[in-house]
Amino acid sequence: MKENKDISGGFTLELGDMYLDATLEKTLNSLIKLG
Repeated sequence: MKENKDISGGFTLELGDMYLDATLEKTLNSLIKLG
């Protein structure tokens, strides 16, 4: 049970990192266009 929880938790963290990277990329692109 604990192993399963760790795996799902790590998966969620990985998705969160991917989402943050995509958001940062969009923000940087917007700033570049504005600049």
